Amino acid sequence: MVQQSQLSIKVLLSTSDYGAALDMIYKLQKVLQTDLVGVTCVQNAEVKLKEMLVLVQRMMCDEFVKLASQTDDKPSGAALSSQGERLSGLIVWLLHMEKVSTIIDKYNAALNEQIKHEVKSVISDQLDRIFEAKNDDDSRSMNQSQMNGTHDSAADLEALSLSVSMSLGDKLKSLSHDEFMRTVESLFEGLHSILKRVATIEQIIATTVRRVKSGHLQDSNGRHVWRPLASLPQR
Repeated sequence: MVQQSQLSIKVLLSTSDYGAALDMIYKLQKVLQTDLVGVTCVQNAEVKLKEMLVLVQRMMCDEFVKLASQTDDKPSGAALSSQGERLSGLIVWLLHMEKVSTIIDKYNAALNEQIKHEVKSVISDQLDRIFEAKNDDDSRSMNQSQMNGTHDSAADLEALSLSVSMSLGDKLKSLSHDEFMRTVESLFEGLHSILKRVATIEQIIATTVRRVKSGHLQDSNGRHVWRPLASLPQR
């Protein structure tokens, strides 16, 4: 029975049904600690169940961070609802396992990296567009000078080469006021999208915690479970 249950747990984890997997782990632990206590042939099973419990915790934390970090600018209403239910279900079980602080720490770390990437990506993309336009203007000016016989080829090539080899910091310093403000505006738009997502995640966490306190729970698949937290299996 124990071996078959362990296989069932693995199947549940393969479908990300963490709530059902945790229920089965807790029930097996109870059986091992009561009905099968002292049975030597199943002693190793308790160790394996603890390892599975750690695995489930890690998988739930990873999925929470992945879902919370998504930055779809215009998700559909159905997508938002599905994500919210999934996140809420994960929070319920992580609350019971006293791992909410762990997911928040992991989310904060992922968020810091996401913001750093956004800043670098937006600035780099914006500067590329600005300097690509400048190089196109310089190329057209060079062609016009060639037609007029007034260009200095060496100077023109040196100017183009310098523009291409400039560092990110030097490019920023060389921007005009209007170009700099356009870059800042693009940066704020990207960061605003991330902050809106953070506010949504914060609201989901707060709402879920209130429901847990009131006994209105959801499992990891968003299914409503009307029972107080105290009635959940003990870890």
